[in-house]
Amino acid sequence: MSILNLFDFIQKCLEQKPTAIQDFGVKLSDSINLLNNVCSTQRAILLSKHCDTQCPCCTRIFDVDHKIDARFAPGTGENLHRCQSGHQYRAFGKIKSSYKNLENGFFEASVIPCEHIKENMKIGIGIWSEYKRTHPDWDWDFITKPMLRPINEISDYRASVWNRIGKQWCGKYEMDFVIENTDMKLKHYIFLLDNSGSMKKTDRWTHLIQAIRTFTKIHNELKGDGVASFVLFGLSAKSPPGLLFKEIKLLNESDFNLLQNSTPEGGTNFQVAFQKVIEILKSINSNDKVSKRPQVIIFMTDGEAGYPQQELVTLSTTYRSVIKEFWTVACETSSLTELRKINQVMKGSFKDVQQADGLVQVYSELASNH
Repeated sequence: MSILNLFDFIQKCLEQKPTAIQDFGVKLSDSINLLNNVCSTQRAILLSKHCDTQCPCCTRIFDVDHKIDARFAPGTGENLHRCQSGHQYRAFGKIKSSYKNLENGFFEASVIPCEHIKENMKIGIGIWSEYKRTHPDWDWDFITKPMLRPINEISDYRASVWNRIGKQWCGKYEMDFVIENTDMKLKHYIFLLDNSGSMKKTDRWTHLIQAIRTFTKIHNELKGDGVASFVLFGLSAKSPPGLLFKEIKLLNESDFNLLQNSTPEGGTNFQVAFQKVIEILKSINSNDKVSKRPQVIIFMTDGEAGYPQQELVTLSTTYRSVIKEFWTVACETSSLTELRKINQVMKGSFKDVQQADGLVQVYSELASNH
């Protein structure tokens, strides 16, 4: 029948409608039955293994058959737990990266599977090489032990699943949806240090420089590749010679002595401090060393000063997308109102250090947070 005879064509289509609906219903029913059979089969296989152990890192249930090697109990000897068809994105285990999107306040979903984690990458409170040793019942050999499918096929499948349902998953569990996690090791740290007279009259400054030393040591032990810029502020703000955009692994005793022996200023002015930060951020586009790095601002003070409204408006709008982390560290001060207000505007994390010797612990945590 020709479609040119429109009336007859439509009439014929209407006559075929019941048959088409019936055929579709049969095929849909067959598809559902097939899917149910597959699920039942997989469930039976899983139950037959008498073990439903989840990967401690990504929470995927293992899929190796422990009955094949009866010489060893599951999780021992050569009968270790293993995900031979590939691990899953850690985000599906509700695990988040330590990077927070300051625009929405959510931490990034961790979109790295266990196979792609590097030995010195931070997992939990330690690094991956140590983490694996604490879970000896799992087979972490992703190189010599073959997978059921080529690793590139597994990776493509994972990415496809994430692209289809990742946004909904992140919305449900309050995570920031990303395709790739921000590189933890490539941060540019802007150390905003209160160099007022009150810091130098006590031992606060000495403890602060010791905290910077400890930060550097931990950063280097974790094989970090960060860059640091130091801003000392009182009534004015400046960066000491050679301490702008310097690789943290290159910081040396001369740099620490330069900070330790810096001349203190009398009062405290938050406006000039944040003006200097804005000046640094303006210059990063022309600096290949830091232009593509996430910016981390660590604002440390022991004092009280006027609220830097205009500067914070600029930082929280113009530079919101590049500032990945903002930390406020208050040291031995009860004047917290303005500091908490600053931290709230910047959607940062707040540390209230009651005793100056606690600065070392705080900066140790910051160094480990990559």
